[in-house]
Amino acid sequence: MDFSQRMEAYEVDSDGYILNVIAVLPYDVLQKYTIKESWTQRLFVPKWDFENSFWVEGLTPEEVAIREQEINDQKQQIPDEEMNGMAILELSNIILGG
Repeated sequence: MDFSQRMEAYEVDSDGYILNVIAVLPYDVLQKYTIKESWTQRLFVPKWDFENSFWVEGLTPEEVAIREQEINDQKQQIPDEEMNGMAILELSNIILGG
């Protein structure tokens, strides 16, 4: 048996939300709530749309906006290491009269 062709599949609940990620082979017969297809767009909470057979965002637009704002806020924060470096440089300038 050739396991080099293993791929991920997603076990979802009846609402389409992911319960487990499992490994399957291309020729495996899948259970009713097991999906082989993956998603290509960014999804915070992937949800399988059974009617249209593709992944959709499981969060509301408001929840997505909050997550995106959190990401933007984190990007704007200066990392501790960089802050420490700036403080050391500033202290050096003060001590050395630079």
